[in-house]
Amino acid sequence: MAHFLEHLFFKGTEKNPPGVFDRVLESKGANTNAGTSKDFTHYYITIPSKHFDTALELHADMLTNPMIPRKELEKERSVVLEEIAKNLDSPSSVMFENLFRAIYSPSKHPYMRPVIGYSDVISTISRDEILDFYTKNYYPQNMITVIVGDVEPNYAVERVSELFGANVPAAMQPKKVYPKILPIQGQVRVTEGKDINIGHMAIAFKAPKFGAKDGYALDVLTTILGDSKSSKLNQVLKEQKQLVHTISAGYSDFLDDGIITVSSTFDPENIKRVEEAIFKELELVKKGGIVEADVKKAQNMIETSTYYSRESISNISNEMGYFALYSGGVSYYDNYLQNIKKVTLKDVLRVANKYLDPKNFAVSTVLPNDFNSDDNIKEISATKPKEHGARILEQNEYVTKYELDSGAVLIIRKNTVNSIIAVNIAAKGGKHLEKVISSASLAADTAMEGTKKHTGKEFAEMLDEKGIKLGLSAGNDIFSVSLQTTKNELPSALGLLDEIVNEPLFAPSDIERIKKDKFAALKRLKDSPMSLGLDSFKGVAFKGSIYGYNADVYEKNLPLVSREDILSYYNLIFEPKNLVISVVGDVNDEEMINKFSEIFKSRGAKKLNLQDFAQSNFIPTQNMANTITKPDVQAAWVFLGFKTGSIYDDKDIATLKVMNAVLGEGMSSRLFKNLRIEQGLAYTVGSTTLQNVLDGVFVTYIGTNNKNIDTAVQGMLGELQTLRTEFVSQTELEEAKDKILGNLLISLETNMDEAALSSWYGAVGRDINYLEKYKNDIQNVTQSDILRVANKFFARPYILEVVKAP
Repeated sequence: MAHFLEHLFFKGTEKNPPGVFDRVLESKGANTNAGTSKDFTHYYITIPSKHFDTALELHADMLTNPMIPRKELEKERSVVLEEIAKNLDSPSSVMFENLFRAIYSPSKHPYMRPVIGYSDVISTISRDEILDFYTKNYYPQNMITVIVGDVEPNYAVERVSELFGANVPAAMQPKKVYPKILPIQGQVRVTEGKDINIGHMAIAFKAPKFGAKDGYALDVLTTILGDSKSSKLNQVLKEQKQLVHTISAGYSDFLDDGIITVSSTFDPENIKRVEEAIFKELELVKKGGIVEADVKKAQNMIETSTYYSRESISNISNEMGYFALYSGGVSYYDNYLQNIKKVTLKDVLRVANKYLDPKNFAVSTVLPNDFNSDDNIKEISATKPKEHGARILEQNEYVTKYELDSGAVLIIRKNTVNSIIAVNIAAKGGKHLEKVISSASLAADTAMEGTKKHTGKEFAEMLDEKGIKLGLSAGNDIFSVSLQTTKNELPSALGLLDEIVNEPLFAPSDIERIKKDKFAALKRLKDSPMSLGLDSFKGVAFKGSIYGYNADVYEKNLPLVSREDILSYYNLIFEPKNLVISVVGDVNDEEMINKFSEIFKSRGAKKLNLQDFAQSNFIPTQNMANTITKPDVQAAWVFLGFKTGSIYDDKDIATLKVMNAVLGEGMSSRLFKNLRIEQGLAYTVGSTTLQNVLDGVFVTYIGTNNKNIDTAVQGMLGELQTLRTEFVSQTELEEAKDKILGNLLISLETNMDEAALSSWYGAVGRDINYLEKYKNDIQNVTQSDILRVANKFFARPYILEVVKAP
């Protein structure tokens, strides 16, 4: 009921008919949506502060005056049924729904029910029943409004009081009494078979509800057990024994009793060994298998993770709302980290022994249908660095762009608002430089598995202890490195970066283990109908190009990659002449010049320009259609697209961006309104541009019922044809532009957001003012531009990929 009502709130009020809420907010660049959990439903809007009044007025009207028209209810009923079907195709979703049912159904507690709902209930529930639920739950005293941002507090309070109306008398407020949750008795097991390749398992123990004193110690315990690469379970089961592909632990606290979970994915034949190994490690922990240093490291991880998260106003509002709902105020938010710091080793061992009961637990597994279950960091600042030179290439009020003596480009944007330092390094070439396919991704994933100074475990522990986030990623055009730290830990962070760049081991045993992980990830991809369809679509759309590498290509080539191939690629990719290093934070330019000059020294490779890799791109000469039949699929997936071009035609790129906003981005888009709202064909529908540097494709997509595939395809083609034959209205055009520019503003909320965009622009040859040019390009898109670009690309033959049940 709650989840269905969440959908129906967006169906209009007397003042704002269906579609107005989405259209107005998205036209202001807002991100808006809602979500339902076990204890509450939350509705959120993230919007530039100048539009605060508009957002709050619409928000209040939606929540206090829903009409829920019968016609809209029936359309959304179909949408929710499609969402339920989609959820049934996710092994992890099925695993957790079965787990909650196993734990909470003996008590008849509402937590046993899936938040998303049951098909038979959604199919039959009436409008009167929905309105009755609304009346009993949606009144002012039962709502919490959180506002974070550049808004005057007293004014905000006045507006909320004015817009949300008078309180409901206490006598009229419904009394809610839920059953007492019974303890787990013995071993409760539930297993489900699906058409998948990888096994999924979640083990759960009863835990206290939110606000319990033990909650802080449980947060520390589960962080130690399974919240990072250096965690106890990951080190033993994944790194040492290689029994699992992924493993994690967490504490979920609710208004009523919560749970501690350990979840993992693995090759199905290892299921018994995985469960035995998990319980063995838990028992070792309970008997003193953790020490003071583990506790301190976990506390630091929680502190830095919380600190990084609170850089974003949307994260702050979500966290404050969560704590306010559960605790009745914001003191929990204010004091959370202080209480985490008070947790002792004795506390952690006590809660481990209290709650990790090997005799009373629940296990949920999802398996293939046919499976038979029979401190030595090099700190660059430690010694006086050699002085290195650099020349200024560009400069404005906020940003300076240097070229280092080595040829690397260094872009520095000063930000003294907080002490977070973000570094993003873009290495030009990406997968273009591979001699053997998969070398790049193996290099990225194996580099941190060990260096000449530290084992992979030691390296991961140092990152966790110091709250440093370091990652490598192999993209099609760019190989990237991201580094996030605080000002105090910057020397250590750069020392670890130096170690990874210049001294990785790439041990053969690590390479083979990472290959195994990658094969497992490819299997998981093929287990997901949506991922499988998109992967196959890209293989066709980018035929003959690195952009078209899909799961089949990687499965074929992974075994062929040698250690020498990885070393050769790694040496080539970090040639400084091809690097763009972006730093955002409170740093000293001269220090950054010297430190990055020390880390990135010439490797003798030639200077690259991404346009040098241009080739004749594949464009189909006739419509292409392919269907993948996959047993046990509940929701079919359809991908329909047209080839476009490179990023260097700025006018076309800006126009395609606006067209995408009009057609399939957000709940006010044409596809969403016409195929989901009007026809009820899908829960998920939209469009996007799969844009690489040298080639692209505009794609529409929908998750729908098997019987609606043809209708969905014709609907998408019809909307694309309309863009070719009819002018977009001026209002729709302006709202699409505002949506793009507002989203862009919100997307650059953190230092890392800015660093990543800056290094990307630098790598593809853009200057430091390109963002402003891009904004102007968006603003200058006309109705005629849309008609021209639609006919340029959508007159081409299309590519169609369908994943469906037999």
